[in-house]
Amino acid sequence: MSEAISGPQQGMKLDSLALTHTSWGAWQQTHPNSEVLSRDTGVRRDYTQDPYAGYENSPRTLFPVINRAPGPWHPKEWVLGVEINGKYKAYPFAELSVQGLRQFTDVIAGERTTIVWDEENKSAAMLRDSEIQPSITAFWFAWYAFHPGAEVFQSR
Repeated sequence: MSEAISGPQQGMKLDSLALTHTSWGAWQQTHPNSEVLSRDTGVRRDYTQDPYAGYENSPRTLFPVINRAPGPWHPKEWVLGVEINGKYKAYPFAELSVQGLRQFTDVIAGERTTIVWDEENKSAAMLRDSEIQPSITAFWFAWYAFHPGAEVFQSR
């Protein structure tokens, strides 16, 4: 007789984790002892080829999206998506690039935060009390699909 594995229940909110979405080179500099999974997976697949080549530049999505993302940004514009106290905000990488700052202070839901932008590695993060906070790096269309009322950072 086996026991059922207990997990999250319907309506339960899972804890978010801080993560880093960056280039492999930047990751290796910060974490030089990292290990990588082998490409020898036992599955016939050519890992030297990008199965999504061109997808990032196309305005089309692989699946239908009900909430179409507005604004001047390409649907596949990368954004840093953050949440504080139930308030959501997106930071389009194009806007962060125009801003030209490596980091700046912003206020979300009355809370001061620091947004860190790494132009070279196309990476962004939110800090509070000098610690990386949970966030997500996603395409604009995907962020907007889940957070249609979210505030959007604009450099102008």
